Amino acid sequence: MFSFFGCCEASQATGDEVQVDVLCATPILEPTEGASRESASQPEGEALPRSFTCTLQRETRLDMDCAIYHSSLEITRIGEEGDAHKYNTSAPDGAKLVVGDHITSVNGERDPEKMLSAMQEGTTLQAEVVRPFRFNAKVAKQPESSVGMRINYTSTSAGVSIKSLAATGCIEGYNDVASEESKVKAGDLIVDLNGIGGKGIKMAAVMKDAACQELDFSLVRLGAAGA
Repeated sequence: MFSFFGCCEASQATGDEVQVDVLCATPILEPTEGASRESASQPEGEALPRSFTCTLQRETRLDMDCAIYHSSLEITRIGEEGDAHKYNTSAPDGAKLVVGDHITSVNGERDPEKMLSAMQEGTTLQAEVVRPFRFNAKVAKQPESSVGMRINYTSTSAGVSIKSLAATGCIEGYNDVASEESKVKAGDLIVDLNGIGGKGIKMAAVMKDAACQELDFSLVRLGAAGA
């Protein structure tokens, strides 16, 4: 866990240095630097986030790539030769898998490492899926104000999970004037910050950079709305 209530620094038990507690010490899947991935889109006219279930039969291979987040697997590619594509050809529109969907459970397992193992080893895969709400937030950093949020990330997973928000700070100032759907909330996932995606440690470094005057967040929301 990375505690981040200072604009450029976070609190430790003693002193004002950044605290980083690695939540998962066992490497799961290193996000590949520069790896190609299909773009996730935001469907129009659909109440998001939205949850659904699906059952995939793995006969040969899924031919589906996923990025590992703190508590989910994001679909980054669906090939045309695998069992995931075969599932989509017969699934109803509301239950088809698309790039950008987040898998939150596979055969009852919710730990991303165990979900990945189930997808690699199982034959019948009962999956819970969330089509997330995606939005952007541009937050100005103030020299004398904290960023005002506490975040979690692991050494091997993608993105940053917002654990909680402070009552004061740059994020709170942004939320005061943002539309309801664009407010940053606890539980949101930061998937990109100022053009930097991938590992959370890189995004945390941007938030701590004293020279950075604006934080341009790309966020994903998995809970509430049309769940």
